[in-house]
Amino acid sequence: MVEQAGLENRCTLTGTVGSNPTLSAKKTSSQSLAHTCVEADRRYIGEVLEWPNRHDWKSCVSLRIPRVRIPPSPPKTNYREVVMPHPIRITVGDIELDAELNDSQTADKVREVLPLDCSFNTWGDEIYFAIPVQAGPEDACETVALNDLGYWPPGHAFCIFYGQTPASHGDEIRPASPVNIIGRVLGDATVLKSVSGVHNIVVEAV
Repeated sequence: MVEQAGLENRCTLTGTVGSNPTLSAKKTSSQSLAHTCVEADRRYIGEVLEWPNRHDWKSCVSLRIPRVRIPPSPPKTNYREVVMPHPIRITVGDIELDAELNDSQTADKVREVLPLDCSFNTWGDEIYFAIPVQAGPEDACETVALNDLGYWPPGHAFCIFYGQTPASHGDEIRPASPVNIIGRVLGDATVLKSVSGVHNIVVEAV
């Protein structure tokens, strides 16, 4: 009778269910704790909670999987800002110059007709020669920098600036009229001042 009464008393405990009230009470308490942990861990993005394995479900112990951090997508970037320069080589007699074409539309047209082997003219410290490229002004500049490569729309000409021209004032380098900047010489273009008795120039991609 005592044992039966004790069992009846245990069955009236608050929060117990089933034929094993002690285990049920522990399970309810553990589930409540696990629920609290899950709620607390929701602030960690990418973290997953799982039971360790099937036979250990009674422990109600959650397994924390290492967080997987997925980097955000890169910001949208203008295509023209990420294109790398196109290396070329310029040969005049015994002089070889490493240079590069930029990513402008005019430079793209010039790159499509490479290699070039042309006779050239000089105008002050500027070499220029006609090429089979048709392009209009593209951010055309009235003055240029030393080592600049340009395209002269009126004459459909490739230009190399290694010093001042007859149109220059002071220290500026001024072409005959605005040119599209299509690249630059990477070395010292002033070595072209020593060119003598040479009439052909070769421009090729590398």
